[in-house]
Amino acid sequence: METTEQHATGKQKQRHRRMARPKSPPAIVDAPVVASPSAEKQTSLAVLTGMLARPEGATLAAMQEASGWQAHSVRGFLAGTLKKKGYTVTSEPAEGGRIYRATCSDSAADA
Repeated sequence: METTEQHATGKQKQRHRRMARPKSPPAIVDAPVVASPSAEKQTSLAVLTGMLARPEGATLAAMQEASGWQAHSVRGFLAGTLKKKGYTVTSEPAEGGRIYRATCSDSAADA
């Protein structure tokens, strides 16, 4: 009858043999070279910042649609991220909801 210690040693040897096999190099595939998706698509932050920099500004609903974010995420972006980057965020009531605008301070333009 085999003891537990002998049994564990046998399993360890099997595991070691499996792990010790050399891996074959990955196959080289001639894939067409395409531009990276990030080069074609702007980040949500850049899109929203551009919308807010326009003279007409942007509504919360428009920013949600452009970014795919929920309302609380857009508000967090306005209150946190933009202010940390040096933008001044203003809002005013309008018929279709509040209109948000962001103006860039000198330090934010340099960043």
